[in-house]
Amino acid sequence: MNCQMRRRSHHGDGDDFVALTNWKMSNFITDRLIKGWNVRYYSDTKRLHYWKGDKYRIVDINVIANTKTGLEYD
Repeated sequence: MNCQMRRRSHHGDGDDFVALTNWKMSNFITDRLIKGWNVRYYSDTKRLHYWKGDKYRIVDINVIANTKTGLEYD
């Protein structure tokens, strides 16, 4: 039996990565990075994980895309 373990991907191509270049998404990611957060995207869940110190948060990219500017979330 050939069992392969699926790795989480931080890089790749496709619709998710087009969505990440959306201006609202860029606003959100830039805002978090300027404020000192670490940000990672996981395409298997379509969610951004971001953390700073002992704070850890997860947000679906569709939630950010549905905001007015990408900065209202949080």
